[in-house]
Amino acid sequence: MKNRSIDYENFVRTNTGIPYVNFQKYHPSVYKKITQSLINLYSQYPELINALCTIGDKEHIENQYNILINSKDFSNRKTIWEEPVSINSFMSVLGLKFSDKSNYSYFAICLSPPLEYNTLELIEKYLTINIETGYFPKEFKSLDAVLYHEFGHILDYLLQISSSKEFLELIKDKDIASLISKQATSSINEIIPEVFAISLINSNPNKIIKDIFNLVNIKYEEKIKKKSEIFKINKNFK
Repeated sequence: MKNRSIDYENFVRTNTGIPYVNFQKYHPSVYKKITQSLINLYSQYPELINALCTIGDKEHIENQYNILINSKDFSNRKTIWEEPVSINSFMSVLGLKFSDKSNYSYFAICLSPPLEYNTLELIEKYLTINIETGYFPKEFKSLDAVLYHEFGHILDYLLQISSSKEFLELIKDKDIASLISKQATSSINEIIPEVFAISLINSNPNKIIKDIFNLVNIKYEEKIKKKSEIFKINKNFK
């Protein structure tokens, strides 16, 4: 299994540009699905190919994180933004922003499902349970939706959509729980990730999701047209 995971790790590094990839603790069905999802995501949002620095299990992410912040390149830099890995989270994103002129940032996605959900089939059963309670939207039937959700956090942070006037006007007086999901009501910062994931899976969602997703794409295209450097993050770690 280890040799097969290494093949997929190398494939992901070569085809997505993610510098640090570790699938060795995952079941083959899981890392195959992650690989397929990454390729699909980057085919639609090629600029994001330079945003993610690391993907792996919690131990791998924590080790990589400790090496990074203790390295001579980063030890004297002040962290001005940090979204820590949540130990109990099924999948989570770690983000670091450093306050210096080089504009270093670091994003990692950590997949740490409980041991009882270690195959894709069991993960999908877990997701189905949360769909039935209404916590996850109906599109969250597979692991790709969870991965897209985490990328939605990265995209939202880079584009600052959740704090924009246009976004706040779109969600004003809306029943977010019924129109998007219960998870989206836990924080305003969960709405963009939910919408992003839903929209990549469902080509015909409701109007509020369409409108928010359209705003995401407008903000994304604006940055590209301006030749913004905000997506070019992992070049610092290669």
